[in-house]
Amino acid sequence: AALPSEAPPAPPPGPAPGCPELPSVGSAGHDAGNCKPCAFVHTSGRGCTSGAWCQFCHLCDVGEKKRRRREKGEMFRAVRKELKERSRPTDGKEIQGSRRGVVAVD
Repeated sequence: AALPSEAPPAPPPGPAPGCPELPSVGSAGHDAGNCKPCAFVHTSGRGCTSGAWCQFCHLCDVGEKKRRRREKGEMFRAVRKELKERSRPTDGKEIQGSRRGVVAVD
């Protein structure tokens, strides 16, 4: 028999997985932008088979995964371009590649 002095356990903080506010465990960081979109939740047919226990966000819009991937690629291309521009010589000398390394040619 349960002791009468014991209180029932407190409910977990925040919404329960599977409710509209938190359709999956991975949706927890959606409002802060700290989520990863589920690639399957918006697919026709079966959708996401992990349901409420999916580690990915079920609140993100259709195409969010693709948009983020494209945005990440554009950011890396911009960084590579910036690094390439910074590595160019500013003294007017031409840079030539060789098998042993880079050599300045006058």
